[in-house]
Amino acid sequence: MRHAAAVLLFLFVLVPIGTLPDIAHADCGDARTPKTLAGFDEFARAVMAEWRVPGLALGVIQNGETLYCAGYGFGDVENAVAVTPDTLFPIGSISKSFTVAGLAMLVDEGRLDWDRPVREILPGFALADPIATAHTTARDMVTHRTGLARHDMLWYGSGLNPEQLFIGLRHLAPGAPFRSGWQYNNLMFAASGRIAEAISGETWQEFTTRRLLAPLGMTASDFSPAENDPRRAKPYEIDGEQIRRIPFYDMGTIAPAGAINSTIADMLPYLAFHMQNGVHAGGRLLSEAQATAMQARRVALGDTSPYAALGAPSYGMGFLISTYRGHRIIWHAGGVDGFVALLAFLPDAGIGMVALSNLDRNPAPTILTRNIFDRLLGLAPLPWNDWVASDYLEWEFGQRQKAAQHARSRDTTVRPSRPLADFTGAYRNPAYGVVRISHEDESLMLHYGQFALPLRPYKGDIFEIVKIPVTSRTHLEVSFHKNESGGIAGLTVPFERAVADILFVRAE
Repeated sequence: MRHAAAVLLFLFVLVPIGTLPDIAHADCGDARTPKTLAGFDEFARAVMAEWRVPGLALGVIQNGETLYCAGYGFGDVENAVAVTPDTLFPIGSISKSFTVAGLAMLVDEGRLDWDRPVREILPGFALADPIATAHTTARDMVTHRTGLARHDMLWYGSGLNPEQLFIGLRHLAPGAPFRSGWQYNNLMFAASGRIAEAISGETWQEFTTRRLLAPLGMTASDFSPAENDPRRAKPYEIDGEQIRRIPFYDMGTIAPAGAINSTIADMLPYLAFHMQNGVHAGGRLLSEAQATAMQARRVALGDTSPYAALGAPSYGMGFLISTYRGHRIIWHAGGVDGFVALLAFLPDAGIGMVALSNLDRNPAPTILTRNIFDRLLGLAPLPWNDWVASDYLEWEFGQRQKAAQHARSRDTTVRPSRPLADFTGAYRNPAYGVVRISHEDESLMLHYGQFALPLRPYKGDIFEIVKIPVTSRTHLEVSFHKNESGGIAGLTVPFERAVADILFVRAE
């Protein structure tokens, strides 16, 4: 899941490995590194240094017991605050499994049927596809098989509130036919949280706290980042050769899809709860049937890995399912601006791990998790750090090629058909809301929610957004369209790759 912040804090710092604090342990693990993990701390610090990760916390469970937990590096670089297992990090889309577990508890109580049409519970639910509107169930929503494309820019810094997002669903073009395949969708998970609200009479946050966080003893976990809270890791991104602090992003508008903040000390009981199929501290919180249903393959992703160690992935209900070196693996990652999290476990081997980090789009949690699994399985560790670095270089080369090809296609000799002032005004889409175009300093600017994005001439009445801050989205072409009299009547923006460009009609 990606989200954006248009204004950045320009705090530039480098984090040389020599300045990292000592590894911090807490009561959730042995103060010493277990023999099975000998050398892991040095490996972890080297991986963090290579990928420039300021801080990271991780915890490991083996055979029902906490084997290890530790904090590495800095949660707050500027103030040299070390990460500990009690440092708060956003867990992003790992929150989806909390939403599913909460709904599964309602199923256990007979208050929800996974296969009941959602519109019978939420009368306002509607999608652009009438078949999907009539037949979408809670199970469809939490397995990403409604046919709705991601449309992340609908919520990603748009300024729209949860009710506007829910109503807007009916105006969004599907990316595939209903139940024809898997399309990851944050909006559907946000809507699924409304089911818990409708049945329980509580907000999703209240319901999740009462049914999951409180029983599991997750007392430090919450739903909204507080900028000045010293317990929280701060978010960073790499900007050229430097690490830069960026603002916190509040996931409240799609909270059931990714709003939980937690610590390693809190997340280990949650991990154990799933590894023990719904049992915590000897008591059952979720039936074994529902717990195992979350971990069962529902929809194939259609992806294949170039690595023999990784099996073909499928999606369950709030979890991905695959194999790692022949062992079944259940996992979900989470990404929030400046943070990456990973929860993964090998249920048949009794091994699980959570890793939380504070650098945008970094691979360290994945690399370290696979290394832990190799060690605890008694297998020779695979060179995941080298492989991921090679993959990244290949991806980066591909991006440069695409950028060069795109640059060659620009033709600024084809001038806009009208003076730039004629393109200004408000343009409306029934789901995405309003885009405004202003004319500033002899150029056009696109305003959408939190974003103020310069438009660079591309060709005639087509302009381009060079970069949306804190995202990987680049070179979005904004095309203006004329009416029969030659006036500017609308514009289209490729906010969603899986469907036709989003049309905004001139409103003034």
